[in-house]
Amino acid sequence: MRKIYQDVSIAVLVGGVGKRLGFVQKALLQYPNQDSFLKRLMGKLEILAQTYPQRIHPSIMISAAYQCSDALKVQLQNEIPSQIQYQWVQDPYPQSSALDLIVFLLQQSITPWLLIISCDMPLISISDLSQLIDVSQSCTKYPLIYQDQNTLHPLFALWHQDQLEDLKRQQHLQKQRKLQEIIADFPFQTLCASSPYSLLNINTLEDWTFFKDLGFVDLS
Repeated sequence: MRKIYQDVSIAVLVGGVGKRLGFVQKALLQYPNQDSFLKRLMGKLEILAQTYPQRIHPSIMISAAYQCSDALKVQLQNEIPSQIQYQWVQDPYPQSSALDLIVFLLQQSITPWLLIISCDMPLISISDLSQLIDVSQSCTKYPLIYQDQNTLHPLFALWHQDQLEDLKRQQHLQKQRKLQEIIADFPFQTLCASSPYSLLNINTLEDWTFFKDLGFVDLS
């Protein structure tokens, strides 16, 4: 069998503030044991990298919003375990769309595949992450995107450099089109998560309340 060496990079979206959450920094939201969402996710990604050392590039991109201050950058960096290699990248545009962000991160990536994951999805499991890596070994170079019901999650997906030029063209063509509408024009493969709660995004106070009512269960 042909060996594959580090053909997957990882980009973690730490974003900006959650306006609908009362302007809190979502990456710094905490589990009951006071681990932040970012710290817990980095721990899962460390396990993933140890499981697939021949596939995953060891340096993780930490992607912050354009308006991320130096003080917030320090706070976020303090949540990353010291043994994890990472590089800090900052969105160059103040009002980037999700499409802009995917294009920017693919341009920064040094590997054919790029796993993009947002830290506001606290119930993503290691098995969900592993499924992306496993499926990419045998699939074509189409994006691998998680889906629940009729909703695609392009910011929890595995993208390939082969899509970069087409995505860049869409940047110039899009006229208030949502990313999900743009993706519908591309061939892609969907994946199902291990739990009905795995793809929960914490975007609103209602999401946060629902998450707390689950008992802060981490399904990894």
